Amino acid sequence: MSSSSPAADLVAIADRARSQADELRTISAQIAVVSATTRWQSAAAAAFRDRVRSTAQALRAAANGLDDAADVVERHAARLEVGR
Repeated sequence: MSSSSPAADLVAIADRARSQADELRTISAQIAVVSATTRWQSAAAAAFRDRVRSTAQALRAAANGLDDAADVVERHAARLEVGR
């Protein structure tokens, strides 16, 4: 952390969490596209696609969790600023 205020440090943490959430959403979209565009046809391919779909959903859920955490951290930062 820097020598800035605790509230500013918390906002920076929230920003990093949102950035990570965006990266997870990007990865989720990329693997979904790769899975959807593959021409592989077999029972194994179907299982692979199911697994990719599950993974993409888990990545999106993790991203949403990071966004929720960032919201909580920012609300706390705002309360710290009001209390100054």
